[in-house]
Amino acid sequence: MQGEITFFIGSLSSSVKGVCVNVANGLTDRGWDVNLVCMNLKRKERLASVSEKINLVDLNISHFAFGFIPLLKYLKQNKVKNIVSLNRI
Repeated sequence: MQGEITFFIGSLSSSVKGVCVNVANGLTDRGWDVNLVCMNLKRKERLASVSEKINLVDLNISHFAFGFIPLLKYLKQNKVKNIVSLNRI
């Protein structure tokens, strides 16, 4: 394993998220352990392009403002050291 990284995104619907999926897939191909944490997976346009090697987590949150506590719980439970967030506030 090269390293471990967690990407935090709102959903898989926009083109920026498509870039995130491409980077995550590339890292898994290079031996990284990748977690992709989504606030909500209701819009699954890019779900088929996510590598099976990626740990995909759905927090099932309807709005970013409600995601802080569930995200903190996930980070603490999984002892996340490296995180990249692709959300606008």
